[in-house]
Amino acid sequence: CAEPPPLIDRELFFGDPPIAGAQISPDGAGITFLKPYKDVRNIWVKKLEEPFDTARPLTADQRPVVGYFWSRDSRHVLYVQDKGGNENWHVYSVDPAVAAEAETGVPPARDLTPIDGVRATIYAVPEKKPDIILVGLNDRDPMFSDVYEVSIATGERKLLIKNTQSVGGYTFDLDGTVRLAMKQKEDGGSQYFRVEGDQLVPIYEVSYLEAAGPIMFTPDGKKVYFETNKGDDVDLSRLTLLDPMTGETELVESDPENQVDFGAPLFDAGTYELIGTVYEGDRQRIYARTPEFERDLKLIREKLPPGNIGLSSSTKDMRLHVIAVQSDVDPGSVYLYDREAGSFTLLYRSRPDLPSEHLAPMQVQRYKARDGLEIPAYVTLPKGVEPRNLPLIMYPHGGPWARDGWGYEPYAQFLANRGYAVIQPNFRTSTGYGKKFLNAGNHEWGTGAMQHDLTDGVEWMIRQGIADPEDRKDLEARSPINFVDRIKVPLLVVHGANDPRVKQAESDRIVVSLREKGMPVEYIVAPDEGHGFRSPENRMALAVAMEQFLAKHLGGRVQEAVPEKIAARLKEITVDPSPVKLPDAAAGAALEGAKTSVLPALDGSLIEAGKLSYE
Repeated sequence: CAEPPPLIDRELFFGDPPIAGAQISPDGAGITFLKPYKDVRNIWVKKLEEPFDTARPLTADQRPVVGYFWSRDSRHVLYVQDKGGNENWHVYSVDPAVAAEAETGVPPARDLTPIDGVRATIYAVPEKKPDIILVGLNDRDPMFSDVYEVSIATGERKLLIKNTQSVGGYTFDLDGTVRLAMKQKEDGGSQYFRVEGDQLVPIYEVSYLEAAGPIMFTPDGKKVYFETNKGDDVDLSRLTLLDPMTGETELVESDPENQVDFGAPLFDAGTYELIGTVYEGDRQRIYARTPEFERDLKLIREKLPPGNIGLSSSTKDMRLHVIAVQSDVDPGSVYLYDREAGSFTLLYRSRPDLPSEHLAPMQVQRYKARDGLEIPAYVTLPKGVEPRNLPLIMYPHGGPWARDGWGYEPYAQFLANRGYAVIQPNFRTSTGYGKKFLNAGNHEWGTGAMQHDLTDGVEWMIRQGIADPEDRKDLEARSPINFVDRIKVPLLVVHGANDPRVKQAESDRIVVSLREKGMPVEYIVAPDEGHGFRSPENRMALAVAMEQFLAKHLGGRVQEAVPEKIAARLKEITVDPSPVKLPDAAAGAALEGAKTSVLPALDGSLIEAGKLSYE
């Protein structure tokens, strides 16, 4: 009979991968990638023909680098970094041709936005000005960003637009000329304007129940690719071309299967022609729009393993491409595709030591909520175990304007390996399924239909015989702070102290409330994290805490061995609930006032479908 797979070391799920995030330079001469340097994930570089073990580090940041890109002329690598998770992003540049400094072992990095307490937003990297980036900085007004032209090589900064008109965002054409501006309307909708000098000419608007936004201008600058779901007769968003002079749109494409919102466009790196489109239904779907890309897709599907295809970067002449392929049981393998030769070369596997043969397939499922709405979901069941009466983990995504998708999910795989069934529902208000589904959760957070979608997912798993029905009524608890009296099970509260969106005082209140009611509560606070943990040590410590907590209360499997360094870190970030205090009276009064005050207006243009894969 089948047996459970071996217990997989948590390090293989949550430790930094040996290599990740490869990109090829526009000229094809070099490849950059992410790899630990002095135990922290940093950027490395190598020549195209060199092996990875001859690469040299480009950055020596003490906090993991989350994203980077090459400049248009392949002379610099740019990346973003914040401090301790505060999300005040700065933009840095580094020249790979410069020799490493003796003290750091890497070339010097230049902070292009060196203002503390300010967030930088990259607006554009103009094609005709390869040494220039256009960034927004909210140094003058925390609410709205002014636009600056910044030299990548020198850091010299020049003010282009002083934002005195409450513009929420700007769109530039490929030459780096500002063309569109977006402002939030009083009702929460969005309005788009054509920029004519200091004048803003209104051309397009959507209500707070709709969403729209520019993607990229066409090479001739006459029109802009524009995603929108405007109109009473429109549910799924579609790709259109917007004429900035008239505000009129023409349809380019909507989902051929009429299931989900428009996903993403694929453009030629040299000509900026639209060559393909991507949709995420139950699984990823890619459609070619040119004969050349149709041939590329055919070769990719023939030569590479099945799964989600990621076209991470290309040379300007479109000859070489870095392509990642990922599946539910494979974190991803990365290949170099030579378009002229029609050949594929394996560059690396994301987690080569992770035993894919012991991972559990992710199933696509759907269930009916109590009001009849169909809820898309993904279910991961322990491998080698009869799927009957299993302990169940409800693992909903955050947001709530986000969605889960099919593919490798480290937490789902980790929990399944420990013996738990895992369900990830795309509850109402999840993105990607049309504006009716998105807006079906309005005013239903916490205690309404959106929360019922989670409970109904658990009940569905019970009816299938998969989940153990013990203690199912405990799941009726809703928002913890408002319904502490309904919490009947032990709770593990985890917080990043620098989180700019959810303040620690909110977690403190839950901990104090549960403590005073005599309920068991465990508390973890990482002082060097924000909205999500990035440090490998913190991620590993959290995995240990979560694994031990669930094993204690649900009886799943647990890896007993804990490295001394991780055990020490877990001890450091574990907080004794006994001395935790409530916020002071002023803060408490502010919180009470917030419960009845007017909610901030919703900027519908910021809601869009998206999927991020974190390693």
